[in-house]
Amino acid sequence: MPGRRSASAGPPSAGDRAQRLRRRLIAGVVAGAAAVGVIAGFVWVALDDGPPYADIAACEELLPADALDTVPGFEGAAFTGVVLTGDRMHTREPQVVQQAQCTGRRESGSLALGAANLNRYDPATEEADYASLRRALDRNRIELSGGVETGSAARGVDAYFGSAVADVEVNRLGAGDDGFVIIYTNVESLDFPALDEAGGSWVVAQFRDRNLVVDVVCYGTAEMSPEEKLEAAVEMARLIERRAATTGRTL
Repeated sequence: MPGRRSASAGPPSAGDRAQRLRRRLIAGVVAGAAAVGVIAGFVWVALDDGPPYADIAACEELLPADALDTVPGFEGAAFTGVVLTGDRMHTREPQVVQQAQCTGRRESGSLALGAANLNRYDPATEEADYASLRRALDRNRIELSGGVETGSAARGVDAYFGSAVADVEVNRLGAGDDGFVIIYTNVESLDFPALDEAGGSWVVAQFRDRNLVVDVVCYGTAEMSPEEKLEAAVEMARLIERRAATTGRTL
């Protein structure tokens, strides 16, 4: 599915957020019971992405157990994790100021069904229309897919940051902005216990929501097909997009 918008050719004029608004023409009809005629009006409604995020909610608040019932294969699971800042973060991006690292399990101590990682960038990245986040997502796609382009597939690819050889399929993600989703099957090498329990296939989805870059990983279970894991990863991404908007503070 196509993303909600494409990257801009360059940074907008200072303070001119109106250039980045998506406008929708809504036709409204107003009629009165005693009116002789009908008055038709057209209203321009500007739909903005909203202000940058100032904080990330805790994993347990971002992904509560009752919200996961909409994600196939994650019914009854719970996400826990940590929110990090400063030197405790694990990132190569200098503009990241906060991270949430969340893992989903059915019960304590069991192998992970999936993970969600959120990187909050400096709110000042909005001034350049989040260009640094777009570049980071593009680099991630190349390294995660082994260079396979969006809308394409390849066999026996050296992928996942060089840690796995697998068949790879890359598609656009129908959540957030600038997103992609990657399906890994027929994995030949990756030393990760959760994948052994998951039947050797998994799905990764990444997208941007304002100054957040969200990474979703779905291992699922051995009973889930790659297509079912794809459905779960996409629904998880959509859930995080909704929950981030309702749980996170903005500037």
